[in-house]
Amino acid sequence: MGFTTTQPQLSFHPQPPQAPSSSAPFAPRTDMTILIGTHHFHAHASLLISRSSEFANLLGPESNFFALQQEILSLPAENPDVVDAVLKFLYVGDYDTPPAEALLEGGRGGGVNRADDFTWHLALNAFAHRYAIWDLADLALERFREVGVRFLHTTGRIGAMQQAQYDAGNETARAVIEEVMGLAREGVLDEMRRR
Repeated sequence: MGFTTTQPQLSFHPQPPQAPSSSAPFAPRTDMTILIGTHHFHAHASLLISRSSEFANLLGPESNFFALQQEILSLPAENPDVVDAVLKFLYVGDYDTPPAEALLEGGRGGGVNRADDFTWHLALNAFAHRYAIWDLADLALERFREVGVRFLHTTGRIGAMQQAQYDAGNETARAVIEEVMGLAREGVLDEMRRR
């Protein structure tokens, strides 16, 4: 193609997944790149296809990607931090937070740990729903609930959750936020009854 991009240091460099003994081993090198702006994420198409019906449609034998023997899948609308976490989940079964410097707003130390940020888990859940990665959707939903309830109990910011519910782009996100708010209200009522 005729363009050059810089490749940033990524917090996660995928290794080939361990192949089950009954199947052929994965190649030691990745066979495709996911491109988001200037961010390059290297992956194994076979892993993406096996874990997601949407990626199977995008990359599988019936797709233009496969027919044209392309090696780069462009996902310009996706968040690079989310894609990094999703790939980590697909390779190791869990997602982590981005590097410490990415957690800080403006790099000045005023940020929040993504593990305690309910919007982080909501973003992963939304990506998982878009690409039909259901085990990731379940894990992100579970973590969202835990963090959301803890957030509401420690800060009393039901208004913030109501705003998040209003801003959420899909019905699943709205339903989950409503559920968390309900759990938090129950917890608040339980605390009030104990006093």
